[in-house]
Amino acid sequence: MINNQYNEEQTFLDHSNDHCVSSSMDNETMSRCSKIQRNFKRFYFATKLRSSWIRILLYICLFIIYSILIINIYDYFFIQLNFSPKLLSSSYACHDTPSCAAKNGLLTNQKVTINRNFSKNAFFSALYTDNYLLGALTLGYTIKKHHPNHPMYMIYFQDRLYNEKTFCALGIIGWKLMNVKQISSVPGTHKKYIDQFTKLILWNMTQFDSIVYLDCDTVVLNDVSHLHELVMEPWRTGFEFAAATDDWRGIYINKFNAGVFVLHPSQPVFNELIRTYTIPGNYHPHYAEQEFLNQFFRLRYLQLPTTYNMNMAIYSRNQYLWETLKPDFKIVHFTQRKPFLSNGKSTRGYEGVYELYYEVYNDFLRNANVSLLRTSCYMIL
Repeated sequence: MINNQYNEEQTFLDHSNDHCVSSSMDNETMSRCSKIQRNFKRFYFATKLRSSWIRILLYICLFIIYSILIINIYDYFFIQLNFSPKLLSSSYACHDTPSCAAKNGLLTNQKVTINRNFSKNAFFSALYTDNYLLGALTLGYTIKKHHPNHPMYMIYFQDRLYNEKTFCALGIIGWKLMNVKQISSVPGTHKKYIDQFTKLILWNMTQFDSIVYLDCDTVVLNDVSHLHELVMEPWRTGFEFAAATDDWRGIYINKFNAGVFVLHPSQPVFNELIRTYTIPGNYHPHYAEQEFLNQFFRLRYLQLPTTYNMNMAIYSRNQYLWETLKPDFKIVHFTQRKPFLSNGKSTRGYEGVYELYYEVYNDFLRNANVSLLRTSCYMIL
């Protein structure tokens, strides 16, 4: 269509040029004819130029689209996570002293229980909205199941959480409520994460020797009390902060996920965190405390195995990896979907993740305290 327009305009210009040259005209008519020609030439070249830019922009757009498509296809088919299927499986190879000793018949599966005061080795979580209450209850149940002697504390904002039913339910499961003041966010923080800087207050809890923090969208599947040993005596172990590497759309990245971490409370470190988190330019604040802590502790933190914060994102990319590591899961993190929320989202693509969650949830429902949640707190489960 554009070419036809050009041809018509060019034919008209050629015809008018012949007409102006061949016709006998007076000066005024010739001047008028020349002016018309000039106007049409300008229009012709302007249209051609405009069309050229449109073509160039169109080619650029197509190039970008094709590039993205090719990169995604290449990434999907050729850049797979480089794992050895056999060596990864705990049924094929043991990966630590207790399991290897047990495999070779050197030790029994009996655990050695040491009498110790666990009051200074605490588990913490944070609840800023009633919407996550069921997640907090399920998490609390799984912590108590594997760590009956460790205290659990739930931090909250008094002006945000005041429902008596919520307090009743948390107390029955075993959470000790701790009202704290919000640590304000910085400009550029996404609205979903504006409360998350309050996690920094954990470093000020110097009444504890060690804290294992877990978001309310996690569940604990095994005993992780040994995490406390890593940081409770930093002058002996040399470690004060530990976390597991993060997973972004099924790819492990060189950052940790702040939904699960272990720390040794310290007043000097807390002061330094508070001093530096508001200084602009040191980190991108979109992801709030996670990005700040990553920059603050970069190259200085102890990296935990991924099974201590198994991000459900890996399932969508590599279901085989998920199923292979499943027997060794310590903590599972429901990052992309929240099974405890009735938000109508499809389970498609995450069937194995939801299956695991409902195994944990059904175990929770069989707990004796659930009847108290119904009778004392009037909860519908």
